[in-house]
Amino acid sequence: MSYLEQINLAIECNPKTILYVGVGNGLVPNYLSKMYEVTTLDIDNELSPDICCNVLNLDNRVYKNYDLIMCCQVLEHLNYNDFEFILTEFKEIANKNVILSLPDSRYYFRFEFKFNRKEIGCEFSMPFSKRYNNVHKWEIGWERISVKEIRNKIKKHFTIVKEYGLFEDPYYRFYLLEV
Repeated sequence: MSYLEQINLAIECNPKTILYVGVGNGLVPNYLSKMYEVTTLDIDNELSPDICCNVLNLDNRVYKNYDLIMCCQVLEHLNYNDFEFILTEFKEIANKNVILSLPDSRYYFRFEFKFNRKEIGCEFSMPFSKRYNNVHKWEIGWERISVKEIRNKIKKHFTIVKEYGLFEDPYYRFYLLEV
């Protein structure tokens, strides 16, 4: 579901150029490269990125601007204290949009039903502070990291066009940002 959402958001932005941060299994950047000029960036040279560097050192390795920067399920692998610095770096090289996806480990309760073609739904969440993931250094809902705090940090650098969790899997919280 997350991959499809990334692709749909990228298409919605209609960029000419994309910087895709965090190659992963390559599915999303490979698909998008059929429609757009995609440059991949990753710290792991074995993933064969176009640019091999740490996202904290973009100014030393990224020499052009991109219409869209995509960074999905990456930033939680870095220290939370670096989150706002990375947003600053993205703002420097983004021409139009940034797509972020961050893990949201809060407990969710959701329901939705349709009545006469009208959707009626409800959603609420509760913070969850225990760590169950040894790979991530932080997630929304851990300790004192709230959606409001993330939103406020983002708003210092970008306009939030969309912010939502996937209905099918709210663990993936998406942000479509505008410079």
